[in-house]
Amino acid sequence: MRRGYADRAPVKTMARIDTPRSLERVAAGPVAVGGVAWAQTRGIEAVEVQVDDGPFRPAQLAQALNRDSWRQWRFDWDAVPGRHTLTARAVDGRGETQTETRADIVPDGASGWMSLVVTVE
Repeated sequence: MRRGYADRAPVKTMARIDTPRSLERVAAGPVAVGGVAWAQTRGIEAVEVQVDDGPFRPAQLAQALNRDSWRQWRFDWDAVPGRHTLTARAVDGRGETQTETRADIVPDGASGWMSLVVTVE
């Protein structure tokens, strides 16, 4: 069945936030923000996290198994009460930063920075 995907699609550099979850309520104070990033054949050099409209700051990276595997990351955030947007982006092994431009999965894979909103109580 033809689904509209490209015959040869690149694996794009991506970072995903797994915790906290979108629209989750968290307690004020230390919050671990974490997820995975990938850039097959290029590896992940860095992951950066932005809180609201602040600067992107570096996350801590787990050991890389190889250039083809996903890499876990963690960002320690001192959360203050209110509604906040968390955004993550990755930098691949070639030093290229994940594109901010959003694209649908069809025809050759989704792109764009992942953002989610959390409420700090």
